[in-house]
Amino acid sequence: MHGNGGMISDRDTRLTRLTCPARLAHSATRILAPLRDALRDHWRTAAWLALAAAAAIATFSPVLSLSESGTPVIQPDPIRGVDLGLPLTSGAQSPAALQSGTIAQLLALLVVIAAAACAVAAVTALTIMWTRSGTRDLDTAVRRAVGASRRDLALAFLGEGLVSVLSAVPAGLAIGYVALRLALRTWPGAPGAWHYSPALVASATAMALLLGALLPLRHARGRRLVNLPANPLTLFPPVLQIGASLAILLAATLVSRQAALLMGAGNVAADGTVYQLVAADRDPAVRSARYLDMLRDLAATEGVEGVSLTSPGALVGLGTVDWVETDCGQCFTGGIFLKWHTERASHVVVSPDTFAMHGIPVVAGRTFTLQDGWSAPRVAIVNRQMAALHFENGKPLGRTIFMGTARVPYTVVGVVDDGRAAGRSGGLQPRFAVYLNSLQHPVAGADLLIRGSAVAAAAAEVTIAKQPAIRHAQGTSESALRLAFTLPLTWFARWFGVEAVAALLLGALGTMVSVSLWASALVPELAVHRALGATRRRITAGVLGRTVLIIAAGILVALTAAGPALRAVLSETLGDLPLLGVTEVALPALLLSLAAMLGAIPPLRRAIGSRPAGLLAD
Repeated sequence: MHGNGGMISDRDTRLTRLTCPARLAHSATRILAPLRDALRDHWRTAAWLALAAAAAIATFSPVLSLSESGTPVIQPDPIRGVDLGLPLTSGAQSPAALQSGTIAQLLALLVVIAAAACAVAAVTALTIMWTRSGTRDLDTAVRRAVGASRRDLALAFLGEGLVSVLSAVPAGLAIGYVALRLALRTWPGAPGAWHYSPALVASATAMALLLGALLPLRHARGRRLVNLPANPLTLFPPVLQIGASLAILLAATLVSRQAALLMGAGNVAADGTVYQLVAADRDPAVRSARYLDMLRDLAATEGVEGVSLTSPGALVGLGTVDWVETDCGQCFTGGIFLKWHTERASHVVVSPDTFAMHGIPVVAGRTFTLQDGWSAPRVAIVNRQMAALHFENGKPLGRTIFMGTARVPYTVVGVVDDGRAAGRSGGLQPRFAVYLNSLQHPVAGADLLIRGSAVAAAAAEVTIAKQPAIRHAQGTSESALRLAFTLPLTWFARWFGVEAVAALLLGALGTMVSVSLWASALVPELAVHRALGATRRRITAGVLGRTVLIIAAGILVALTAAGPALRAVLSETLGDLPLLGVTEVALPALLLSLAAMLGAIPPLRRAIGSRPAGLLAD
């Protein structure tokens, strides 16, 4: 012991006599040599790790830049203000507020989807770092035993982590910036002021890579070779990766399907012309009289097939949301009989022909008529769901409702089928709707829809111009108006798809890597089984069988937990969602299954294609 100590002391003495550059060169050699060996022997693992980190930055940073400020960068074209002629409560929501709320919710959901994709990448990266640490424990302990200091090892490991950071962070930042510019360029409108702010994501990723690189140091406390604890590889990471990536892809598919449905919702074969009217008369009674004259003249115009006068947003299924009190009668609610029910409902102003022009049938009672004018008793129409749940025996005809803060009674004269919101706020609106007559609620800014021939449209413009106190903007087609309201939803569907594809690829990569590392860790055990007489067929069946269990568990997580949770969140924003077909679920599940198999097959081939002694020696 004394001799060894003397040798170490002599060596240290010789090192202290070296010049400063020589000492630096010697220290650099002690640090760079392990770094060079690690990059040479583990370059595949380092490449997978850098790829996962770059994908996480590129996926999350652009979405976070869109929503980090109080006001999102992307905003919809606002709907004009609506004055229903009712004293609304403080909790009322206009169609414009519903628009903004929907964009905010969809953007928040896009952030959640991007975060979930990053979580898939994070699971992949953590699995790689934890496994890499386990494979390096023996090497670290040997270097420590032959004289390497913890400082030298830490600097070598930090250098390895720094290489990963320099490989992943710039690539992820560049891809994220391009994605952000492309997203803003394709937004159907003028985006607000924006700036790319990936500092938080890039810093967190770099810190995680550097800390993960230091994991092998946990067994470098002493200089003695001891029995090192193994790093057990569980099957949880690949199960989580398959379940999360499949659930994200299914959610994106739902948004795309809903966008297609909403773009065609409420459309009929005819395509009319929409005029935005502005009535200058402040007296609502005078406005009502002018609207009545205009509707009669337009109905009498040759070639005009239908005329609809509605509140702004009604053509795309949006109304003003506020409280409604209904005279339910003898309704048994919560164990007691309640005569009055209070519920939030969408308030929409329509004219007599609106329901027929939009294909919404009247299931009970009648629709509005031109006789339901300003001086007539106040009447209203409710939808089927409100009639069924808030009126005795589902029969609301002749009963009274109150709206807003005024105690003005309205008599229910009809029930119509539940219309589908053609806009992008169907899920934010309540399922109950109340329709008011445009002659009894003559909104100052209204949308006039006229269907008929081209000659009739020209004649209709002349008829509108006869009303001196009513101005109108240039007419636009009905389909173009509906398309303008659904384009933002299409934009979100496209970028949900981008995030879903990123999550699917990350999930496939992570699943392949995780299963490959898990199967590689089984090779010594499989070698022992081979030595004890296990056949190649039995070993193959065991490994592939457990791989199939991984796949089945991940798909089960997606279909029973993660998928339904995302569907519920989407339904709150987009309304009732369609069911997905078998093909839309089977194809991504097949891709993830193939990735899992590709990860298990190479270690399996090595296990059954080599001699047990050689496997144990490796």
